[in-house]
Amino acid sequence: MRKQRLLLWLAVSLLGISACKHFNELEDIETVGGDAEFAVPLINTTFSFQGLLENLDDYTFIEVDPDGLIHLRYKGDVLTRSSDDIFASIAAAAGAFVVEGPEWPIPLENAEGVEIDYVEVKTGTLAYSFGNAEPDPVAVTVTFPQMTDENGEVVQRQHLISGASPGDTTMLIPQFIDMANYTLAAAPDGNIYIEYEAINTVTSDEVILPQFVVVLSNLTFSYAEGYFANQLHDAGRDTIEIEFFENWTRGDVYFENPTITIEVQNSFGVPTRSIAEVFDIITVDGDVLTLESAFLDTGIDFEYPTLDEVGETKVTYFTFDTTNSNIAEVLGSQPVAVDYDVDAITNPDNDTDIRGFIVDGSKYQVLVEVDLPIYGNASGFGVVDTFDLSFDGFDKVEAAEFKLITENNLPLNVGIQAYFVDQDGVVLDSLLEQETKLIDAAPVDDEGVVTQTNTQTFYIPFDAERFDKVRTAERVLLAASFSTYLDGDVSVKVFDKDDITVKMGMRLETSGD
Repeated sequence: MRKQRLLLWLAVSLLGISACKHFNELEDIETVGGDAEFAVPLINTTFSFQGLLENLDDYTFIEVDPDGLIHLRYKGDVLTRSSDDIFASIAAAAGAFVVEGPEWPIPLENAEGVEIDYVEVKTGTLAYSFGNAEPDPVAVTVTFPQMTDENGEVVQRQHLISGASPGDTTMLIPQFIDMANYTLAAAPDGNIYIEYEAINTVTSDEVILPQFVVVLSNLTFSYAEGYFANQLHDAGRDTIEIEFFENWTRGDVYFENPTITIEVQNSFGVPTRSIAEVFDIITVDGDVLTLESAFLDTGIDFEYPTLDEVGETKVTYFTFDTTNSNIAEVLGSQPVAVDYDVDAITNPDNDTDIRGFIVDGSKYQVLVEVDLPIYGNASGFGVVDTFDLSFDGFDKVEAAEFKLITENNLPLNVGIQAYFVDQDGVVLDSLLEQETKLIDAAPVDDEGVVTQTNTQTFYIPFDAERFDKVRTAERVLLAASFSTYLDGDVSVKVFDKDDITVKMGMRLETSGD
């Protein structure tokens, strides 16, 4: 992935070098003062700061606020957790049972403390069978008092099972009930029950059946109400790459009012609170700085829909800023990544009086975003990069001179140095005797806003001896540094309208052959 930084774009434009345009491809060469001297126009263009930033990388989002201030935004992946785990734990509470008496309680609770009052079944099968050890036939009525069918009727089945030989048991052919669209409403003790009444058809006596087997299988749910206890949702770990600093080499950059925002979209109808397992900032030097805030210690409560808002999604925004965290310190230290793991726990206060709900498809999503407004200061901030270069077709050039005119509406000083490198990586020469501040920042007012355009003209000579020295160069190593107005002593704001106009040409002297 090709990542070109703002300052490198500026530097490439100033030097007339780019990865896609070699010197021998330049057009509009004009003869000046005879056959041995040529003027080559290179650049006449205007760059907006917003347009240049859009070439930073694929992971930087550029946004402009209502006042026109530019923001660099970096977003993490969307972390999602659904209702599947909770529904699975409810289904696991039921299974295969042998009923010894006339009632069979099926618990709608699990080991984590979930207490279900009411569920709507999406899919599932209830299978049962029973045996008769009586010599006489037995009439059996099986009732599911807490189970209603799609018509709202209590589910009840009647069977007649023949008598058994002495010492034997007659088994009923297994019965199957498709529970799709059925509902289960727990009894006051938290259970649902299967009841049966078995009557000897000869003596009219009530009979206890020696075997009653029940199996629930393939249970899934579309809705559930109750107390969901402390269910931990592990959202996983993610890293946000802040590639603005990827080619950083030296100097300091400070952003005024940086923020980290957590956005949570929650359709669980259950009180839920964040648990920050990890929230670190990695700097360009490899240091690990921890974001500190009382809200990370206590957790952030997510908005959630109530029982009257089933199907709705509640959105929570929480922003870490300079008033509630040490964000100025950790994001003022050349961050290259934010490493975080934000989980969630339901019913954090263990309040059993709060009865919530989940539906099939309930989920919460967590998105973390870093916002770096282009409002701050910089001093000696440096970046480096390399570009392909070719002097093919300029064998007769004896000397060159660059002419540069800049009209700067940006509050940035730009310093540039370029090194010509051969195929073996050996530095042949530098363009300038030393890194030079070619472009002065436009002046700003007390609010950090540019007040006037700064226009400058420069001449950069390159004699024949030095030109001959770099003819075999295949790459240029470009080093650029910048500082804000007054060398970083003043914080400045950069708006989408701020730009710089660059006009550049190169005068060539040839042997005249």
